Amino acid sequence: MAPRPGLEPGTYGLTGQGPRAHQIPLVKLARADLALLKREGEFAISTTAGKKAISVRTLAGWAHDAVGSTIEGFQLKRIRSGVETLLAANGVSREIRGHLQSHGLTGVQARHYDGHDYMSEKRQAIEILVREVCQSASAGA
Repeated sequence: MAPRPGLEPGTYGLTGQGPRAHQIPLVKLARADLALLKREGEFAISTTAGKKAISVRTLAGWAHDAVGSTIEGFQLKRIRSGVETLLAANGVSREIRGHLQSHGLTGVQARHYDGHDYMSEKRQAIEILVREVCQSASAGA
């Protein structure tokens, strides 16, 4: 999700709430792919020379082009549930999945006492995701 105007990069806000920072570690594969992008402006993935983040409509079009007819009824919004399911099947806890996907973690402990950034746990989860997706892609090739 792109930050709303006036918010710091790396944060986003929900209506009626203040901004919430959400950091995701970059695994080696993602870092290499991002290095290939010619970055202009604030946003690395953009069709407006970095002035605005890529629109959901454009991203959905790219995803549909990439998937083609291999997944019947494919919808971009289903990627989040697919990631959640794949990570659960590989033993990643609900709590870590929530931190990774920036789900609103609630309760006194989460809001006031837990200051851990979960970067190492999120990195492990992303590495599992990359491993599973790459294995699946190579098996299908």
